[in-house]
Amino acid sequence: MKKLAVIVAGLALATTVGAATKVHFSLLRSAPAKDQKLEVTTAPTRLQLWFSEVPAAPASQVALKRDTADVAIGKIVVVEKDKSLYVDSAKPLEVGAYTLTWRAAGDDGHVMSGEVKFAVVPKSRP
Repeated sequence: MKKLAVIVAGLALATTVGAATKVHFSLLRSAPAKDQKLEVTTAPTRLQLWFSEVPAAPASQVALKRDTADVAIGKIVVVEKDKSLYVDSAKPLEVGAYTLTWRAAGDDGHVMSGEVKFAVVPKSRP
């Protein structure tokens, strides 16, 4: 009987610990989306990343490259209400392959990083 009580108590503790475990900070989506091809007429000037938690502003970094050249972007803006951050490019994006690299942390202090590759392509002809 004592052994059964220990097993039941152990299962209850494991269930409680499992329920309290929080998913780490992670990227949910981006605009432009990963591997998206955008016609030059719809090329974005704002690049936005949405996360599972509000990203911590001081720990957030974003860089944009076109092929291998750095692209000028503005200051990072954190939008708490939708758990995102964004940067604006200094000018409309030109035709080319882009890589947006990011590094950010959530309220749990867990730092994540990644990249979003996308392309701006010439307007297709009818």
